[in-house]
Amino acid sequence: MIGVFFLFGQNVLQLLTNDEQLLREGQRILNIIFITLPLTGFAYTVMTQLQVTEQELQAVGIGLTRQIFAMLPLIYLLPLFVRTFALPFSQTEAIFLATPFADCLTALVAYVFIRKQGLFSFSKQMIYNKEK
Repeated sequence: MIGVFFLFGQNVLQLLTNDEQLLREGQRILNIIFITLPLTGFAYTVMTQLQVTEQELQAVGIGLTRQIFAMLPLIYLLPLFVRTFALPFSQTEAIFLATPFADCLTALVAYVFIRKQGLFSFSKQMIYNKEK
């Protein structure tokens, strides 16, 4: 899916508009958003694992990390940084940069949870107990 948008994003956008400026900006924004999509999948896998192991509060914590604690401040702050430091992004692109930053932070939080909880770790003892 990610490769489709990186390779054929322009063609997908042309189904929606013929405006050249919108196509250029849209392609760049799609690239920004989809670059960290695998990290989002990892975070949601950890959230699901936490839910099925009856650790719902931790799962909610990961979800809130992305949506509230990361996205909202980043959507506000990144355009300010772009303007202040003359970074090579438009104000609109700066808003969309919040997505990969939030995804990275969420994946880091999810990783901390799995290391702390020992999720996804399998031992020989678990395998042998299941066979009996």
